[in-house]
Amino acid sequence: MRLAELAGKRVAIWGYGREGRAALNLLRERFAQQRFTLLCTSTEAVAAQALADANLDVIVYPADCDALLQFDVVIKSPGISPYQSAVNDALEAGVQFTSAVRSGSPKIRMHARSASLAPRAKARSRH
Repeated sequence: MRLAELAGKRVAIWGYGREGRAALNLLRERFAQQRFTLLCTSTEAVAAQALADANLDVIVYPADCDALLQFDVVIKSPGISPYQSAVNDALEAGVQFTSAVRSGSPKIRMHARSASLAPRAKARSRH
């Protein structure tokens, strides 16, 4: 997913660790006036609210399906399990999930998750 595709979309950042902070910084560089939502823990919320960003809504999760359905795109931090039923339900409803992935530069790239995040059956090995 290209950053330009996020313009005007309802975007949430889920998690405010290293990757969540990098994602928010990049989005702020690109979309200074766009409203974003941060889904995070209460500890992370304190750090995010210290930014005093008028265009950032901070919501302390758990992020259930109803919360995720409020967004067009959710940028999910790697530490958040993609195997939650809320994620699968939101995917089925059309919410796009992306991950912030570090590249060789200080910028991050966005990648769309298009397939279901349901656990895959383990393949049997034949010996």
